[in-house]
Amino acid sequence: MRVAPEISNGGEIGLKGSLLGRSVTYSVSAFYTKFQNLQVQSWNNTLQTFSLQNAATATTKGVDLSLTYRPTRDLSFSGNASILDAKYGSYAGVQCYVGQVSPTCTNGYFNAAGQPILMSAKFSSSLSMEYTPTLKNDLKGILGLGLYHRSSYLSGFSPSERLPEVTRVDARIGLQSDNWTAALFCKNCFNVIQPYSIGQYPGDTTNGVMSTVQRFNNDSVRTIGLRFTYRH
Repeated sequence: MRVAPEISNGGEIGLKGSLLGRSVTYSVSAFYTKFQNLQVQSWNNTLQTFSLQNAATATTKGVDLSLTYRPTRDLSFSGNASILDAKYGSYAGVQCYVGQVSPTCTNGYFNAAGQPILMSAKFSSSLSMEYTPTLKNDLKGILGLGLYHRSSYLSGFSPSERLPEVTRVDARIGLQSDNWTAALFCKNCFNVIQPYSIGQYPGDTTNGVMSTVQRFNNDSVRTIGLRFTYRH
């Protein structure tokens, strides 16, 4: 079955600048985008099954903020934040989830108009610090800290498929010269274990039982390693 290209129209406005002799830089932007012909899984009356179709429209709008402060040549602080409102304008033929009742669910499917776009958090932010002092000649130290936070979001339309908000801490420490860098790093240092998506288990769904499957990746658990790079 042929699927047409997705179409997006929108725009962005913003402001960039610096303060205090360029030790502070900032940017602010606002955006708006409308999508048509979104390629999504929906009920196909011709095939009498769920298939990939151009069956949805959506609108995204929000604000992005970033700020960097560099008090000295070897020390910097950065912060970023995004506020997002992302919703489907129309999305007919979505498969109902277990426990969904009429009038929302009719004949096994419903229209997700007005629902948040899946996998889209309303708020996300990050803070970081980087310190690279000169130790001797061309040898520098490395100390970096990072904090990431995002709000909860849905990976499916069932309330059981909502991922809670998460906050993670990253860090690294090491040495660098003109042509090499060696650093010990940890991602998700406090081992905040969380899946990146939650989905309904098909085997139970067909029997009218709600159970879910959690999917994990490297960001879902703590990672510790040593990274070495060489440039010539």
